[in-house]
Amino acid sequence: MKKIQFLCILVVLTLFLIIPSTAIAEDIPIQSKSSDQYKEGYRFNVQGWIYVHLQGEPFERGYQHGYLLAAEIIDML
Repeated sequence: MKKIQFLCILVVLTLFLIIPSTAIAEDIPIQSKSSDQYKEGYRFNVQGWIYVHLQGEPFERGYQHGYLLAAEIIDML
């Protein structure tokens, strides 16, 4: 009986330690250190999402889009 109580207390304490740390980690955006840039356009990753900033004339924006997302475009095709 004491082993069951000990295991229950251990599980509860473990949950109290794990849950707050994961909740805090989800609130803080994690930006990867790998960012790619082409002229005025750039991309970066935050928690698995790819953000792309494009700037310039329409042709330049299209070229930046293709250059910065080439791996994802190939993967999609």
